[in-house]
Amino acid sequence: LKVVRIKDHRLGLIYYALIFLIVLFIFGYELLYCNDHFDKRDVSGTSRIALRHPTKEHCDPALPTCESNFSSLLNLSYCSVYAGAQNAGKQLDCEFADRLTLLPNGVMGNEMLVPTRIIATDETADCTPGPGNNYTCSNVFQHGESRERYVADIERFS
Repeated sequence: LKVVRIKDHRLGLIYYALIFLIVLFIFGYELLYCNDHFDKRDVSGTSRIALRHPTKEHCDPALPTCESNFSSLLNLSYCSVYAGAQNAGKQLDCEFADRLTLLPNGVMGNEMLVPTRIIATDETADCTPGPGNNYTCSNVFQHGESRERYVADIERFS
């Protein structure tokens, strides 16, 4: 049995540098960055989506003793009554709303549209078919006044 020893420090430095790079690759890249040590599986289950307005002490809004904790309209820069120095651009009247106001039909499936601006238009029935209009109508409704407003404090909903 013969053992050969190479006493060149440059070859030893290359050897230990390669060992260090291999360890760095395994722990740094494979384990910490790519998470390859975890078993990868598809996620399965049932999703649940909910919306809650801000409440005092994070109580349940369904309880009769739970009180809302909305910010004052004077502190919301997008509201028309904002009292601060800088505004957020377009300012409109603001109104407070809760989950039932914003989602009157509840949440259907796994999607939820949360409105931040509401435009309401008044319409009146404008169609009464009869002999005078040859039993036809040009429009079913007559458009009236439109009101545009923001939902106050929507950024604090959870």
